[in-house]
Amino acid sequence: MFKLFSLVFKTALFSLLILVLGIWIHWDGKSITDQVRTQLSHAERSPIAAHVRKWTNGVLKDAASGSRTQKLEKENEEVPPSERQKLRNLIRELNRSR
Repeated sequence: MFKLFSLVFKTALFSLLILVLGIWIHWDGKSITDQVRTQLSHAERSPIAAHVRKWTNGVLKDAASGSRTQKLEKENEEVPPSERQKLRNLIRELNRSR
């Protein structure tokens, strides 16, 4: 338990250190945080990012459609007892006719 707490504490401390250094260190007149923010905004407008965004939206729509279909199939799997009895009778008749 102590090792887990130590690991969480070290990870949080490391993350905090990275964030603080990103604000304090300046490069070409801008902090590293500002540099990263600028680069990300340029990357979001690239054609590759638009293609990836379009592809992921398609995947999400397919996944949502598949989950709805699966839910409907699961609901339809329940066979009422009267239908089960009819199926049993039909199977018996088929077995007798052989």
